[in-house]
Amino acid sequence: MSQVLRAVLSVTAVVLAACSSGDATGEGGPSPGSSAVNDPAQPESAPPPPTPKPSAGESAGFKYAFTPNSVGIKCGDPASKLRASGAAMVAFGDSAIVAGYEQISANDQDPIVARLDGDVVSFCEHTKKGGGPDARAYGITWDGRDTLYGVFTVVGGGTAFDAAAKGGWIASYGDGGASAKVMVVGKLDVKTGVLERATYVPAKVVKSGQSKTNTLTPADAVHVLADGSLEIFGNAAFCSLNPDKTTMCADNGQDYPKNFRARFSADLREMQCASAIGVSFVKTPCK
Repeated sequence: MSQVLRAVLSVTAVVLAACSSGDATGEGGPSPGSSAVNDPAQPESAPPPPTPKPSAGESAGFKYAFTPNSVGIKCGDPASKLRASGAAMVAFGDSAIVAGYEQISANDQDPIVARLDGDVVSFCEHTKKGGGPDARAYGITWDGRDTLYGVFTVVGGGTAFDAAAKGGWIASYGDGGASAKVMVVGKLDVKTGVLERATYVPAKVVKSGQSKTNTLTPADAVHVLADGSLEIFGNAAFCSLNPDKTTMCADNGQDYPKNFRARFSADLREMQCASAIGVSFVKTPCK
């Protein structure tokens, strides 16, 4: 065989190997302008979302507190231990409300909201009602009287959040393969800690031509505005959503949206506006 023929065959083999190097499903990497990724919970080549910071403040007569990592507490703990736990806590006088999570079993975490009146634990409520996917509480917002909001995450559906979110802006966890961590914003009964109404706040990713639930985690507690509307803040792991539930995606197709902010009606049925930095297709920006 001549040296020229050997060279031609060698080049042909390299080209064929390169052309057949896609994944086993026949789907290669994202085409230009496509939002498809290999892992719906973690886009390839994207930097991790920014880590939020603890926060506490006051707005429109409401106090709020937020921890970027939900703190483990137990309903059997005395009031003094709950106060000193480092979990998100809002206090008015001798009364305080604390939000964190309890480790129920190796694979089960339940959000907890507890009210403390002096040395008495007036209630300690397991918001998710046990069983099923990981869920935790990160933030609490309270006016010291009858109105109480919480910020949670959950990894999957089939929890008490579903019942509370009926009639909410997004009423269910959706199709995320129980791998995406989704924000839930809820209003709670201040006398019992029971979740009264809620909405899911997910991100979305397109995979194999279908829209899938993707990770969106809270970056602060609920801020109540002067008109009673509710502002929320989060970090999305792909495309955050407009009020009409269409996607606002990073301009380069690989990065994360930054500083997601949205405003909801007080009953959590309507998203009024939403914004993020470095994204296309923002339809109703918050001002």
